[in-house]
Formats: sequence, structure tokens, C-alpha cells
Amino acid sequence: LQGIAKQVIARLELRRRMVTARRHSEHAIQRSEALTSALVDSALDCVIAIDQEGRIIEFNPAAERTFGRARADVVGQVMSDLIVPPALRAHHEHGLANHLASGLQTNLGRRLELTGMRADGSEFPLELSITRVATEPPIFAGFIRDTTDRKRAERELREGAERFELLTRATHDAVWDWDLRSDAIWWSQAVEQFGLDRGRITAIDGWVDLLHPDERESIKRSLDEAIAGGAEHWYAEYQLRRGDGTYATVLDRGYILHDEERQPVRMIGVIMDTTERRRLEAQLLQSQKMEAVGQLAGGIAHDFNNVLTVIQCNAYLLDRQAPDRDTNAQEILQATERAASLTRQLLLFSRTQRLRTQVLDFDEVVRNMIRMLKRVLGEHVTVIARSAPSLPAVEADASMLEQVLLNLAVNARDAMPEGGTLTIETGTVTTERPITDFGLDGAPGTYVTLTVRDTGAGIPATVLPQIFDPFFTTKELGKGTGLGLATVYGIVRQHKGWIDVQSVIGIGTAFIVALPAAVAPAVATPVTRAPATPPTGTETILVVEDDEIVRHHVIALLRRWGYTVLQAVSGVDALELWQRAGDRIDLVLTDLMMPHGVTGRELGNRLRAERPELPVIYTSGYAAEQAVHGEPLVEGVNFLAKPYAPNKLAHLVRERLDDARR
Repeated sequence: LQGIAKQVIARLELRRRMVTARRHSEHAIQRSEALTSALVDSALDCVIAIDQEGRIIEFNPAAERTFGRARADVVGQVMSDLIVPPALRAHHEHGLANHLASGLQTNLGRRLELTGMRADGSEFPLELSITRVATEPPIFAGFIRDTTDRKRAERELREGAERFELLTRATHDAVWDWDLRSDAIWWSQAVEQFGLDRGRITAIDGWVDLLHPDERESIKRSLDEAIAGGAEHWYAEYQLRRGDGTYATVLDRGYILHDEERQPVRMIGVIMDTTERRRLEAQLLQSQKMEAVGQLAGGIAHDFNNVLTVIQCNAYLLDRQAPDRDTNAQEILQATERAASLTRQLLLFSRTQRLRTQVLDFDEVVRNMIRMLKRVLGEHVTVIARSAPSLPAVEADASMLEQVLLNLAVNARDAMPEGGTLTIETGTVTTERPITDFGLDGAPGTYVTLTVRDTGAGIPATVLPQIFDPFFTTKELGKGTGLGLATVYGIVRQHKGWIDVQSVIGIGTAFIVALPAAVAPAVATPVTRAPATPPTGTETILVVEDDEIVRHHVIALLRRWGYTVLQAVSGVDALELWQRAGDRIDLVLTDLMMPHGVTGRELGNRLRAERPELPVIYTSGYAAEQAVHGEPLVEGVNFLAKPYAPNKLAHLVRERLDDARR
């Protein structure tokens, strides 16, 4: 009995333990289920579970919010009919069936990017991860995240990056981004315009190394001071070394970013290549300077020519009145002519000397000049001439081209005091862009070139910008006027050409003059040479001249030749005199540039409007100007440039009077 009792007690104890264990197990299961349910319900991502038929058995609150459907409405429904877009349903159902049939876990445990559908039919991007729950029959749990906001942010970030890249390309400026803490620098692709590899300039020292040695310390110091001083902006213009070793002028602007504690953390900036702009600014400044100097030179020449006219007239009268003093008078006349040559060069520079153009064989002009140059340059200078075959013609003033070659050759000779070689070459060049060197404006096209190269000492780079300035010379006092190259400049500018200068110290200098190739023939203006004996007459001549001394001597000459002379000091005075005695006047000799509102040109136009056959001769210290209204001014026909030879005046007056009678 006692044995039976022990067995009963043992079985009761076992049962009690089993019941206790079962109760513990059930409690654990309940706790697990409660925990799982709480996790699913509180999850921020969607949790959806389906059975093997694709029907929904779990749909957490996040899924309700995301898809816009209530759990009670979707449990037991086929998932693909509710949250999968129509275009993807067949694919989804095929994948589920294929997995159940084959056991292949193609999409299980992977992160998939798909498209979901809300209750209102709108579609949105989502991220899905599928897990198979080990039950029979199987259950599939899907963890879904709405990626609409993330996709939008990614798209905006991508578009912003693309926009930034396009902006940096469109501006052609190099953009840089410098992390001040890590010293890492990012460069945009535009930095490659300087021939630089942006992958090699990864820190500030790489940029500093590209600065011109003369500016390196000052630029680096200004940057350091801006950062340390709490500035937000930094600005500098400096020389940046290109990949080929040359330097570009750049404008660098930077913006400094600070953290919450106002500590500099980042700097973003833009480098703009201003090399071309600075070059054009320098050329514009040079052009304006030359224009101003040219106007000054022209004004000086005008006033000086009036003085020379008086001297020449007096020398002429002296020669006529005192034959025994003929030598002195001739020396005065020769000196006057030399002085007049200087003023002509000033007028050439100031562009007030009128061109007498014709279509020329450029090589022939050069060949004719070379024969003379060999005598002028002397035996210690060897002249070598080279001409290009089939050289185009040029439309130019032959005497001015000769002046260009003469001035360049003499300049080259003076650069070789111990002797050397002077090479004169002709050729052609075609340009596709405007040439604006030294302030000249050469349009694109074909040009005939004249190169004058010496083997002298060369021209220092610091002097080159000034070599065409009037009166600038590096020669010893008394050995140069400083007008030779200025005259060349003026002639080339009048012919719409351009000049290039190439010089190497110790090797020599080459001047390249380029003139436009001829496109249409031009008629050369004949030059009339006056005979030695002045003709006379008895007609009445009106002299209009504001310079009293010039007027006095011209009147004296005309009266010496038998003419009756009336005089006026201005255009207004001449018009008043015309009203009183116009029927007596046979010819008008008037200066072009006069005060008080009525110029010589206007005076001539008014008088000829009343009497078209009236001969009018214009004079000026400037050269003949192309008339805007009325007949053109032609030297030796209806115009005399001061200073003029008295004989020339006498013959022109007589010719115009005789022409008026015909």
C-alpha cells in the first residue's frame, strides 16, 4: 500500500509539474504574442502578412496609414487586389506561385524597390523585404517602407547637383570648395581651362604653389587674414600658373562659412579668367592714349605749319629781293622743308594726312625701296630680301608704304651699331579673329605682311608698350626724334592694318606690318609739280585767314604777283565782305580751320551756292580731309597743305582762275 501511495504521489507531483510547465508555456506564448503584437502595431514601417493564397492575415497600423485602408477591411482579402498596382499584379502572383511550387527563394530576404497603390488609386515608391515564416501552411511577412520622401529628396539632391554642374560649366569659371578642417579642396571641371588636373590640387598648398612667386606671400596672407578675422568674403586678383607654365590673370572671390560658434569651417569660391579682359582694357587704354597724343600732335603740327608758312614766304621774298644772299635764303628754305617733314610725320601719326591710295604690287614697292636702303643703311648692314610667291596686291598709298619701310629699316640699323643683318620679307596671313595689338583694330581676313627683322640687342619687355608713342626714343640725345615708329603706327592705322612686334634680348627684333589685301581697284591721285617761275595776274582774290602773320605774308605774295587782294579774318567776316563786294571777287583762298562758327569749308559751300563757278582754294596746317558735303579736297587741285611753296601757290591760283574762264 505504501508503495502504491508513493506512486500516486509521484504521479500527482508529475501532473502538477506538467500543469505548472504548461501554464508557464502558455504564459510565455501569451507574452511573446503580446510582445510581437506590440512591436508590429508600434512599428513605423508597414508590416503585412499573407498566407499561401495571398490573402492578408496581418495589417499593422503603419500599413493602414500608408495605404489608406483599415485592417478590418483588408484581412482575408487578396493583397494584390488592394495594394499592388494593376500593371504589377500578374508579376506578383506569378512570383508567389513559382515560390510555392519550386521552393526557390529568389526575392526572399532581399531589399526590393517596387511601387505600391493607395486606396485612392495613387501610386508611390516603396521598399520591400519579404520573410517566410516557418509554419504549415507557410506565412509570408512583408516589411514595407514608403520611400516617397526619400526619393523626392534624392531627386532634388541629384537635380541640385546637376544644376550646380551645369551652372559651373555655363559660367566657364572654376568653382572650388575648401574644407578648412580637413584641408580638402574640390574643383569644378572648369579648372581644366587652365591646363590643370583638378585631381592633383587636393589641398591648399597645391593652390599656393600655382601663384606667381612675386604675389604668393601677399595673396596667401590676405586669405589667412580674411579667415582669421571672421570675414565672410574674400577677394583677390592675381597671376595663376597654367599647366603650360604661362600665367593667367584671374579674379578670385570666396565666401567663408562659419559654424554656430563662428568658427570658419568651409570656404566656397569662383575663379574667373580675366586675362583677355585685362588685355583688352590695356589695348583700349593704349588706343585712347595714342588717340589723345595723336590729336595733340596734329594740333602742334597745325600751329607749327602756320609758322613754317611765314618762314617759307619770307625766305622766298628774301631770295627774290636779294640775289646775292641766295645761299642763306636757300638754306632757310631747306630747313623749312626739313621741319615740314617732321610735321608731316606728326600728321601721319594723328591720322590727319589723307591717303592717296592705289592698287599696288607690294613686292615691287619693296624691291624699289631696297635698292635705296642699301645706300642709306651703309656697308656694315647686310640686307637680305625674301618675297612670297603670288603675293596679293594692296590698296595703299605708295609713298606712305615707302615711309614705313624706311623708318623700320633705319630703326633696325640704329639697333645694330656694330653692324648686322637686316632681313626684309613679304608674305600673307589670314586671321579668323580681330587683331587688336597695340590698340590697332584689324578685322578678320587676308593680309599682306612686311617683316623687318634685325640682329640687334632686342627691346626690353618693359619698353615694348611705349615704342609707338610720339617722341619716345631710347637713342642718345640728338640721335632720334622719336617719330619714326610713331609714323609707322599712324600709317598702318590709316590703312586699317595691324602691327606685331617680336623681340628677344640678345637675338634681335622683328616688326611685322600687315595690310589688308586689295579687294577693289582704286584711282591714284596725280601729283602736280609746279614750275619754278611763278605766273602773275590782275584778278581780285579774297584771302580768309585767322592767323595775322600768315595772312600778311600771303597777301604780300599775291600782290607781288599782280593780284588785287581783299582780306577777312574769319568766315563771318568773309560773308559780310562778300555781301559788299562779291561781284568783284574772282577767287577765294581760305583756311579750313577758323573760329566764330563758320569754317572754311562752310564758307566755300555758301559762296559756291550763290556762284557755282567761283574757284575756291582751301589751305590748312592739317592735311586734306575727305569732305562730308561738297567736293572732296585734293592736294594740288583745290587744297594746299601748309607750309606750301610760294611757287606752288602762284601756279595753283593761276590754274584755278584760268579753269573758271573756260
